[in-house]
Amino acid sequence: MLLVTVALFIGALTAFWLYGKWKHNYWQRLGVPVPPVTPIIGHFHHFFSRSNIPHLYRDEVYHKYGGDRFNGYYEFFTPTISFGDPEILKSVMIKDFDHFTDRRVLEMNSEYDSYAKDMLVNATGEHWRGIRSVITPSFSSGKIKSMFHVVMKKGDVLIAKWHEMSQNGQVGIKRFIGRYTMDVIATCAFAIEANCIIDQTSEFEERANEVFTPKASRMIQFFIFVAFPKIAQLMGIHLMERFAWFKEVVIQTIAQRKTSGDKRNDFLNILLEMAEDQKKEGSKGPKYPLSDQTILAECLVFLLAGYNTSVNTLTFTAFLLATHPEKQQKLRDEIMEFVDENGDFDYTEMMEAKYLDSVLS
Repeated sequence: MLLVTVALFIGALTAFWLYGKWKHNYWQRLGVPVPPVTPIIGHFHHFFSRSNIPHLYRDEVYHKYGGDRFNGYYEFFTPTISFGDPEILKSVMIKDFDHFTDRRVLEMNSEYDSYAKDMLVNATGEHWRGIRSVITPSFSSGKIKSMFHVVMKKGDVLIAKWHEMSQNGQVGIKRFIGRYTMDVIATCAFAIEANCIIDQTSEFEERANEVFTPKASRMIQFFIFVAFPKIAQLMGIHLMERFAWFKEVVIQTIAQRKTSGDKRNDFLNILLEMAEDQKKEGSKGPKYPLSDQTILAECLVFLLAGYNTSVNTLTFTAFLLATHPEKQQKLRDEIMEFVDENGDFDYTEMMEAKYLDSVLS
């Protein structure tokens, strides 16, 4: 009996190993270059490593194995591919985009995560197209321009605070840029004066820092959520649970706006007005009307997509400008040229500043 059990175990193990080898030869059979594969997990561990930055790993592998076109990866047994060839990218992003509209589908079935299905970055297929069609007008140049003064005003506050803090020595720039970014998002998205730059104990900034600071336990949970969604559900892992505080802020703000009829110059007000206009249009309105859940989801996207990306971009830019003073001077000269000509540097001048665009891009 023992020999039969051992034989069955070895047979099952061999079959699983052969299955893994076959799955991990998918790209090779199609002639797609692939870096060395780790049995079973493929390349998935590289994207959750604390010692290697995932984006740098992708870049290194792409240039080493993909040349100037493309290369493959495996997330466990699931094949994925990275493109770098401009013509292929043009086909994927423009010409044949109707075949590539969906992002990775994450299972959001719990009460904590249900609203995330309406986020523009998570919605798929016709649902995505419907939400996008009603959300796109809120990002017109005119509406963005109307909020630009907030960005400049908060920038002035940041510079003044930096000057004050620098009198006492070095300043941790990333945390301050995080406070500036949260101030801008809170005001532009919800018309809330979070005062993160001035108030070092601002709950908005503390919550954002807590949510976006990488932690080993959080990385493990995300790993399980992405790789084994059914197991994550059984373990009670909820991807959006850590954003509960911001969710409640948005829900309360929506309720307050509807009760008071208060009008603000912010992203939330734009969405609420669009939803009101849709109700007036009745059956002639869009196929995917803006519900409170959709408005909540898009407001949180404003935070999720805008905070970390802005903080990292501005932090790296500040570091590179500090270590390349000649580039810093060139950028300053361009900005001052606009100021000398127009007496100011506002949204219009910023859109025309080509070197500034190059620096941030």
